[in-house]
Amino acid sequence: MRFQHGQYALGNMGKSSIATLFDYFALFYLTDVLGIPALIAGNLILISLVWDGVTDPWIAILIDKLRKHFSTVKLYFLVGSPCTAIAVFSFFNAHHIPEEFMLLYTTLVLLFYRTAYTIVDVPHNSLLSFIATDARQRTNIVAMRIFFSSLGRLLVTAFSVDFLVNDNVQSIQGNFSHASLLFSIFFLLIMAICLNAVKRVSIIHLKESLTEFKFFELLKLLWFNKAVLIVFSVTAVTSITTHALGSGIIYFAKYGLFDESKGGVALTVLSFSQAVFLFMWMYCANNLLDVWKTSILANVFLIFSLLIAVVGISNHLQLYAFCFLAGAALGGIYMFNWVLLPMSIDHSPRENLRRYDLSIFGFYTLTNKICHGLSLAFVGWVLQFNDYVADSKLVESTINDVFLTILLFSLVGSITCIGLLRKLGKINSNQVNDLNSNNDKIYQDSAT
Repeated sequence: MRFQHGQYALGNMGKSSIATLFDYFALFYLTDVLGIPALIAGNLILISLVWDGVTDPWIAILIDKLRKHFSTVKLYFLVGSPCTAIAVFSFFNAHHIPEEFMLLYTTLVLLFYRTAYTIVDVPHNSLLSFIATDARQRTNIVAMRIFFSSLGRLLVTAFSVDFLVNDNVQSIQGNFSHASLLFSIFFLLIMAICLNAVKRVSIIHLKESLTEFKFFELLKLLWFNKAVLIVFSVTAVTSITTHALGSGIIYFAKYGLFDESKGGVALTVLSFSQAVFLFMWMYCANNLLDVWKTSILANVFLIFSLLIAVVGISNHLQLYAFCFLAGAALGGIYMFNWVLLPMSIDHSPRENLRRYDLSIFGFYTLTNKICHGLSLAFVGWVLQFNDYVADSKLVESTINDVFLTILLFSLVGSITCIGLLRKLGKINSNQVNDLNSNNDKIYQDSAT
């Protein structure tokens, strides 16, 4: 069983390697390699992620409706994985397209990539509800998933140290081409291993009655489940405020420390720290504190690292130290957001036996990706507000303000998440008290 769980979690390594190329380098590729203005580039990524988010719930609903005919995720892996690989390679080779068609080309390829990735990403994420039912098992599986995600991110960021250091645009273009080919193949191999482990896992719960799918019933379950709504809100805030840090580090390293390679090393440290500290967070959640309390602790840790960075980073060693601390916190935050979702779904009030796990995961992914897009667009807006022009001396004088704005944005987000998680804790406590009251009543009735 653990081996199967490990193979399932390994899928995150392939997905993370592809996602990191876009999360960290898509904006940089558009602005500094293709020469697209920062405001247009940021909005382009935002549009693609809004599209990605919109397709997530509809694909999830489609899978939910077709569960009687396709009771596993095999078909979606076989369609989504190769299409994703093709889209990745096509996007990072946009420099071969004539300049007058470049904007249209990158827009269409981004939309194609987001759609293809969704086809495999949504069913893979939702398998967490079906491959394990115990909260402790799910925590361990999510820890493995985030660990493999960190390894995938680590591979990409370590590779980036080489191609960010080049000053020659043609060399950078060639490195992006090679990276996209390498990681597309890597993604396909990892997803094949993952599929081998989950191809027979049913996406129908054993005690579930597959009654007719009712969209408004799904919306009703979402609306009246306060715990799920809070988890959605926490993820929204996390995605908006923390994903901006990666792009901020790249631009700060290039123009604040005047050395692109330092940005690549910093991102590598960030990814390494996320992977290493996952085991500490997992132990804490399983043995010392509840999941939501440990999530609060991770947010407090991120606030601490951000406050240190706000004071000022004057050299690359301080930048690495900040990335190490922030990475440790982010690993726990991302992990617990995923653990809290299936826990909240399991405790939702349901008047029938049909479950809508896949659809809820689809809406959750929609929230995650739209807010992620807003995060990257926010970086583009901040750059544009500071009159960003690639390789301009003006940027060197304003980059500290850009990075400080991103840090403060993340700081406000972490404080907000702590408030939301405290509300979630009160809901959990009330549910436990209600359950104990019901058990006492049942015992008294039986005694009578």
